[in-house]
Amino acid sequence: MRRNVSKSLMLVLLTVPMILTGCAADKYVIKEKVESGKPPIESSVEERGDIVDGGALEKKEKEYRPIYAGSVVTTQFSEVLKLDENEGPVGSYTFPENSTYAFENGGYVYYATWKSDSDTYGYDVKRKDLSSGNEEFICDVPGVRSLDVYNGYVFVRSYSYDDAKYNERKFDVNTLEELPNDANNALFDTIGDKSTCSDLGGRESCLDRLMDEVGFIAAYDYKESRVTCKAKNAEDVAVYDLENSYEIYAYDKYDLVYSASVEDENDYWAKNLMMLDLQGDATFVIAERFNSFLDYANGKIYYSMIDESEFGLEEYEVHSFDTETKVDSVLYKQKKHPGMPIYGPGICDFKVLNKNIYFLSDDGNEVFWYTIPSDSDAKVTPERTDIALAKSNAPKGVTIEGISETRLCDKCGEPLVQAYSDYPVFDLKLYDETVYAKINDYLKKEAKSRVELALSSDEYVDESDGSCEGHGTVSYKVTDEYELHDIRDVASGYITVEYDGYWYAGGAHGMPLYIYYLFDKSTGDEVTLKDLYKGSEEDFKKLVANATLKYSETFSDDNYPFFNSGQDLYDSAYEYSSLESAIIWENDGIKVVFDPYALGPYAAGPIEIAISYKDLGIEGYFK
Repeated sequence: MRRNVSKSLMLVLLTVPMILTGCAADKYVIKEKVESGKPPIESSVEERGDIVDGGALEKKEKEYRPIYAGSVVTTQFSEVLKLDENEGPVGSYTFPENSTYAFENGGYVYYATWKSDSDTYGYDVKRKDLSSGNEEFICDVPGVRSLDVYNGYVFVRSYSYDDAKYNERKFDVNTLEELPNDANNALFDTIGDKSTCSDLGGRESCLDRLMDEVGFIAAYDYKESRVTCKAKNAEDVAVYDLENSYEIYAYDKYDLVYSASVEDENDYWAKNLMMLDLQGDATFVIAERFNSFLDYANGKIYYSMIDESEFGLEEYEVHSFDTETKVDSVLYKQKKHPGMPIYGPGICDFKVLNKNIYFLSDDGNEVFWYTIPSDSDAKVTPERTDIALAKSNAPKGVTIEGISETRLCDKCGEPLVQAYSDYPVFDLKLYDETVYAKINDYLKKEAKSRVELALSSDEYVDESDGSCEGHGTVSYKVTDEYELHDIRDVASGYITVEYDGYWYAGGAHGMPLYIYYLFDKSTGDEVTLKDLYKGSEEDFKKLVANATLKYSETFSDDNYPFFNSGQDLYDSAYEYSSLESAIIWENDGIKVVFDPYALGPYAAGPIEIAISYKDLGIEGYFK
């Protein structure tokens, strides 16, 4: 809700050095908005392509900052797409997995890697020489917020959850020697624990760059739905209320891009894409219930809408919104294909780099970098580059199909349950028809059964009151989704088919799901642990509990993934294991999979307990 606070109108004159544009220093005004209950002007772009009257917008030519160029980074596939000076792709380079905030500058890739194998919580910040492959350590931090190289320095911004403070460390770009950064950190101290939006041209920036190129720091207080634009060495600041604001995405001297929550009991995550004109003091609804913000560059806001009529096979529609003309344009559409290892075709790793826009998509078989001209203001066909990053989850000779179903409320027509499942289809020209026709039929029936079961469940859906306000016990549509993870041989006589799933019915998060099949390659029949293990259910539960207890001893106190230890852990593992537990089949043994909350917190993820075929007494089947 908006807070109405009586304050005088303040004008803060800021001198902004236009260092990178080659222009003379420019003076402009930031003013505190009069908090009168709602913004002075509020307009909505409802008909795409129409120009909305800006009212208080100052009609003057805008000069935008240059955009970072030279590379595009995807942390999903740990790849850097290297571009030449004409911005054509010339190759790609890898950096370590579990990395984030990666970017290329001056022949180096700078990145922060989660300490997954360490007893110490946090990230290691490093850089990799793309010519030699050598890596250099820069520092470690508890939580990374941004990396930047500017004016001969490397800046590492971090956040400490212990004292709720931001900090920015400064290093010489040549020697990596740490240098004092007192002025910037003093500014952070005045901001406190508020979030600092720093996304400029597709990558977060250090405070020095923000001050030089924009003239102020925008600090967001999500509790108060308020942005404070604070200038360096200036006591007076500009304050803007952003009603129901959810997140700030980007800003420059002219505009600030953010999202605002939609009050809807049936769609908790619904939000509108908004723009605050800092010069004209006006807010605009760019898109209602949009999918995701993509980038802000050269006065254009890029975002996506999503068509979920086929759940699990969604289609993404990419738009650009011109902040000067207020014209919204659809650029292209990309549909999700079954079995592709990419979370959002057409929007994944979307970046604007001067002449071109780059993003990841796929052709149904492989993931590629695609591109369109950045000056496009009408629908275009994306051009595929020659640089591929990943193949389908299915091996050669296997295609993936999908089943998608939605259950609608019979009173209001809103989706109540949406379910989707992949299933693989083995090419019978390449595989033994007698065996694999049986496997094909079985897996298709299993996928269909999963979807039907999800749609028929009334555990989280209650329409009995007829009001359609939250549909009884559920305040968000239930989704149940399964995607093929892997198909591989196990030893010499078996093949395993693995699924990852995710179930959601409202709340902070859903629950991951796992399904693992094992098939006899000579018959096509499914094989379960019950078919092979000669011991009793009691014997198996004791075996798993003892293996869990032994596994727990390999952890230190700092990274202990379990709720309990000793006898309590043994008892929990005993209780939650059975011969029907989710089982990962490998060449030398199995892994019993425990869901989150069974043995440890949600953050620990699924816990896998390894047991050899020898300990199970079934090694003879896997020779």
